[in-house]
Amino acid sequence: KYAALDPRIIVVNHPNKGLPGARNSGLKIAKGEYVGFIDADDTIDADMVEDFVNVATNYNKPNVIASNIIQYENGNQKYQILKNEMPYGVLLKQDEIKTHFIEPYYGGYMGIIPSACTKMYKVGFLIENKLMFDESLKRAEDYWFNFYVFSKADSMYAIDHAYYHY
Repeated sequence: KYAALDPRIIVVNHPNKGLPGARNSGLKIAKGEYVGFIDADDTIDADMVEDFVNVATNYNKPNVIASNIIQYENGNQKYQILKNEMPYGVLLKQDEIKTHFIEPYYGGYMGIIPSACTKMYKVGFLIENKLMFDESLKRAEDYWFNFYVFSKADSMYAIDHAYYHY
């Protein structure tokens, strides 16, 4: 229905490959400069994409743009904002990404780092580094995806705002 109304919407039909397979299908046909992911049962603020695009434009198109997340308890109005201890509002380079993202992975602290839904990724960077979701995983596919993304990224920008409603 929506694809008939908007040529930017593409419907992909294939056998169920789980969440990683669905995300990889989207990556393979992505036409934009950046790609992001929204789970079917979550929502985002109306200004999320616009704010992320502004960061991409004003900060030399980083490989990854990230933000915080609003997590609701059992679908009710009670919530908390989850965020990581990291520099916000500055362009991070490879050594800073290692310090603030890769090292916490190894140390067992993850916070919201693994979530693919709080980020937009530069499509060319993902393709160039052959970064895809592992379709053999039934859980935590975004954990491993982001581990490899941050291992390869040479630029990242984090926005200190929660746009994603989980």
